[in-house]
Amino acid sequence: MPDRRCVDDLTIEELEQILLIKRREARRQRLRRYAARGWLSEEAPILSEQSERQEARESLVHPRSSSLAQPPPAESETGRFRSISMEPLGEQPGKSGRESLPEQEVNYRSQPAVRPDTLIGRLYPEARMRVLEDPALARMKVGVLGRWLNVQLEPEGPQGWIAAWYVTDHAPVPEGPPPLTRVRVQSEIGLNVRAGPSTSTKKIWHVPDGTVLDVLEDPQGAAAKIGVHGEWVHVRTPSLHEGYVAAWFLSADVPPDNRRPAVDAVLPFGECAWIFGIHGVGVNETRDFRHLFQGSGKTGWALFTEGIGRSPSSLGPDAHRRNRLWQWARGGYGIIIRLNYGYHTAGTLPESQHYEAFAATCARYAELYLKHPEEDSRKYTWTIVIGNEQNNPREWPREGHPPEPITADRYAHAFNLAYRAIKGVLPNARVVPGAVDPYNAELQRPLDYFLQMLEGIEELDGFALHTYTHGPDVDLITTLKKFTDDPIKDHYYDFQAYRPFVEAIPPKWRDRPVYITETNHWTKKDGSLGWENRNIGWVRAAYEEIHRWNSTPHTRQIHCLLLYRWQGDEWAIDIKDQVQVDFKMALSKDYRWRR
Repeated sequence: MPDRRCVDDLTIEELEQILLIKRREARRQRLRRYAARGWLSEEAPILSEQSERQEARESLVHPRSSSLAQPPPAESETGRFRSISMEPLGEQPGKSGRESLPEQEVNYRSQPAVRPDTLIGRLYPEARMRVLEDPALARMKVGVLGRWLNVQLEPEGPQGWIAAWYVTDHAPVPEGPPPLTRVRVQSEIGLNVRAGPSTSTKKIWHVPDGTVLDVLEDPQGAAAKIGVHGEWVHVRTPSLHEGYVAAWFLSADVPPDNRRPAVDAVLPFGECAWIFGIHGVGVNETRDFRHLFQGSGKTGWALFTEGIGRSPSSLGPDAHRRNRLWQWARGGYGIIIRLNYGYHTAGTLPESQHYEAFAATCARYAELYLKHPEEDSRKYTWTIVIGNEQNNPREWPREGHPPEPITADRYAHAFNLAYRAIKGVLPNARVVPGAVDPYNAELQRPLDYFLQMLEGIEELDGFALHTYTHGPDVDLITTLKKFTDDPIKDHYYDFQAYRPFVEAIPPKWRDRPVYITETNHWTKKDGSLGWENRNIGWVRAAYEEIHRWNSTPHTRQIHCLLLYRWQGDEWAIDIKDQVQVDFKMALSKDYRWRR
């Protein structure tokens, strides 16, 4: 039979191992017993093997110390645990002192010291304890670093110690759910907004699935209605339409919006964090307007519009064009290039039989002037807009014949071809559909055209929009005036026209950026076209409105608002010094999109 050795024959390491096993088993039995009685959390911490070995070694080599005022190590009680609170028991028979209630799990120790060997376990939330020391002295310890409270788990549980610096002298106030201020549409086909709380009342608007709505009634009453058939909630949509929606198609699950303003330094070349910008003309023709940004500590966006035809071979190397684009991008400016077939009677797109040739020409442009094989593609991007206001008859091709309408379906087909062709040579480009004219209903209600166009588009990287006011009045930036005639009488007449289009973006593309590539006050005070050369604050008010939109929780972010335009027509800003002053004053604001 094997030799049996006495304790004196064992080495320190062997004794340490025996003690480690016995202590581990004793600790587990004690924790199971306490948990079974409801005193401790069932997920009480188990010491690491290293801590257990250290504890066993200390018990063999020297007696344990018991510091009564040992402050917590950096990683001891903090981080995982919150405070507990104490409340008076009153004159209850057989009890003295005060009772404690943890708000969240907190360490429970056999001695007033933060060491592995003193840890009994974790107190589960709302475990009841009785303070064993003088109430007046206990109150003096509350919240004091390094002080401890001697307590006993109720009923008749083990005595122990808790850190007084995690204790408050009042009972925890139960936190109810936050007030219901926003709800989310939960319906694949969207949801009607009605004039009253009934399906028999007039339909005044429609919002897509996932839209977050502001609650306009008592939050508590609204919360009780969510998901209940037959109930209605009074709401406001992102497009500022107010009415009633069916509560059984709503969800109260609206997560917090934790997006923060974009940081320009971490964005790729060709993108910009600030929303300020100017609409130029051709890349080689646009006179430099970057002096407007000098001294502001900011950059902005520039749009260049190019007529490229429909023959790829007609485009050749152009060092000036290429270098100029890269110079602007490397200078911290966001760059948008709008590619058109032509202008005026040529049309923003060619006739439909030439869409494939136009797409190939778009790809050739990207390859010649935008692609940089020596540069890491993650470090730069370009926003490429295909066409312009394609729903407006003045943009349709009509050279020598009646114009061919660019219907929503035709445009979607042309865009899909261009998107695939450009991505084939420049995958890091952002390819965006042309902006719909929000005020022209000659072919179709603008919002219907927009939605039908999106239904036919396979993939896209963002959205271009236009919005204006009909006159230089600053109040027209925020007015909710609408058209008076069908089929456009539910469309906003002035600057707020952008809101319904952003709101209508389908859920699958809700994270794509929005670019407002044209804005101005369409007419002067006398009714003629162009900017008033007066610093009336119109530019500042326009940027403030877009910043207000971007700052609203859960809104799709607008990355830029571009003033139309720098040179070349009635709206030329390069000869309007007071409009430039207005723009420079707007630059004093920290208006950035969020991400």
